[in-house]
Amino acid sequence: MPLVGLFHKKAARRVTYRSQAWPKRSRGRWVWVHAASVGEYEQARPIIEAWRTQEQGKVLLTFYSPSGFEQVVQSAADAIIMFPGDRKKPVEALLKQFNPEFALFVKAELWPVSLKVLEKAGVPSALVAFAPGRSKAWAGLGSAFWKKQLNRLCWISCQDSSAAHFLLQLGMEKHRVHIDGNPRVDRLLGLPKEFPKEANAPEEVLWLIAGSTWPADEKLLFSALKEAPKWNLLCAPHHPEKAEVTRLLAMGQELGGAKAWSRLSPSPMDEWPRVVVVDGLGELKRLYRFGSAAYVGGGFGRSIHSCLEPAVYGLPMSFGPKLGGSIEAQAFLEMGTASQVKDADDLLKWLQRMEAKAVRKESEQMLLGWFEEQSGAGSRVLERIKAHLA
Repeated sequence: MPLVGLFHKKAARRVTYRSQAWPKRSRGRWVWVHAASVGEYEQARPIIEAWRTQEQGKVLLTFYSPSGFEQVVQSAADAIIMFPGDRKKPVEALLKQFNPEFALFVKAELWPVSLKVLEKAGVPSALVAFAPGRSKAWAGLGSAFWKKQLNRLCWISCQDSSAAHFLLQLGMEKHRVHIDGNPRVDRLLGLPKEFPKEANAPEEVLWLIAGSTWPADEKLLFSALKEAPKWNLLCAPHHPEKAEVTRLLAMGQELGGAKAWSRLSPSPMDEWPRVVVVDGLGELKRLYRFGSAAYVGGGFGRSIHSCLEPAVYGLPMSFGPKLGGSIEAQAFLEMGTASQVKDADDLLKWLQRMEAKAVRKESEQMLLGWFEEQSGAGSRVLERIKAHLA
């Protein structure tokens, strides 16, 4: 990894954070929660908060991605460190220092060496908020290997019935597979209360919030907006580096004016230019409150990014063709609150449909109803942990 870091910025940051000294263990009952990055942490967050508040327990939070480690505040857990790597000695050192009673891996994080060390140490482990996604490769030639790793877990908490069915098809015992829902829903239900919807823009101005966009998404967006004068754009690129923000601001000037988010007062919206470009990380979840509709980026690359944040604000959404196994995106498509677009013409037609306030209101009501049905997963997982420890 240090050698790769000479040529790869993200690897270099991972090496730097791994070399930092671990905090000392305080007294209390510890659990270890491992998340790949911020999105996975948000899924585990309701479980973490419930363990800390209801059980007065302690949490060790590890990240694989340096961006996750950078963005999550230190108060999010009692100790936050970079994942030391799927290696025997570092994982043994982690268990010796923090002595966790339980280990939780989020979504599809299976680390074979870590699971083996946990098993040998007698520390139970589980997978929470499981959804197959790209892990459908587990059912391929290496299925026997992955089934062995899954069998090291005491149970798996799935987001929905299709995820549970996938595990059962792999040969998992039915009593170890549970359908609890997505714990992140519990956290997201608080967002509209924390950041209430804004309606300062003139009634005839509609705002499209484009989140985690890539160049292929942005080409589509700016092309469609040329033909959709009623819509303004608030664009949050996936990588808001200076060069990327400068490029988007230049594209926005051609549409009638653009400014970076950091240079604006969050309100009143009627003073914003037609295009606003977000030039920082961690802002997106706060920005959907300004929207009339949303566009979720990534669908012209590997897969779309999370569509839960715009959905909790009741925003109808569109995205590219590659869903990457997102069960929420599939659910929203089936409900009619989301639309897949393959080119700028598709996006333009969708924007024109969304100009009708009644259409947007109908989507909002369906989405908010869906969230109410999905709530409570965090509490169900906590009860499962307590029962196992008891």
